[in-house]
Amino acid sequence: MWDTNIPQDPNDPNSSIIYIGTIDDLPGGTNTSFASGINNHEQVVGESTTTGGRRGFYWDPNSGLIELSELPGGDERSEALRINDQKQIVGASHGADGKHAVIWNSSLQILDLGDLPGGAVSALALDINKSSIIVGESETAQGRHAFIWDNFNGMRDLNELISSPLYCTLLFTKTACTGRWSLALTSTTFAPVQCKCWLKRI
Repeated sequence: MWDTNIPQDPNDPNSSIIYIGTIDDLPGGTNTSFASGINNHEQVVGESTTTGGRRGFYWDPNSGLIELSELPGGDERSEALRINDQKQIVGASHGADGKHAVIWNSSLQILDLGDLPGGAVSALALDINKSSIIVGESETAQGRHAFIWDNFNGMRDLNELISSPLYCTLLFTKTACTGRWSLALTSTTFAPVQCKCWLKRI
């Protein structure tokens, strides 16, 4: 983690890098980790390579590095991509039938968000806002589609909610000050091949 205000390396008083470590230093791992998300409370999420594969982690200055739980029956791989200020973490975990989008709550308990119907079981939650609305992408019978998830409606295909071509993949999202989503999407039509990007407020 990089903090421009706090020198952290005792060997370099000008350093602003905090070493947060790796989850597992047992033989077989590569001792490789990377951070992918941070919130306003300096709580960090990311992935680390262990003897069992890549695992999602949570880190804060008080608790240190904590390995996140995985879905049962899978190959023990997980990805933690974003964390909001309520300490809710989103990403993916490999279950018995494939890769599922997941959320870890503020107690770091995992909840399976599933995937969109049709196609291979492969879904990934990419971001979450302060209202606990989640966006990501999932395989369908027509290819990879963007989704939105909330507690009331569950997972929904964004192609069914907005006017778009058949193929639509979410690139990134950001939370507006109102807590509503501003979505940056890319889409492809196949005859002829065209790529389009646009912003959509929902």
